Amino acid sequence: MPKDFYAFLGLIAALMALRLLNLPRGIHFFFFSLIVVGQVALLAHGFLRTRRRRP
Repeated sequence: MPKDFYAFLGLIAALMALRLLNLPRGIHFFFFSLIVVGQVALLAHGFLRTRRRRP
């Protein structure tokens, strides 16, 4: 889980860096939506992953 957490923090940092860039609105919205979809996918992967137990 720590790798997923660090990736999630990296995506939050990417969102903050995206605010500092002076991009046109369409490109900004495209990157913003990609980052948010990535965050949702990481959270879903972390919460819905089944725990495998070895006998």
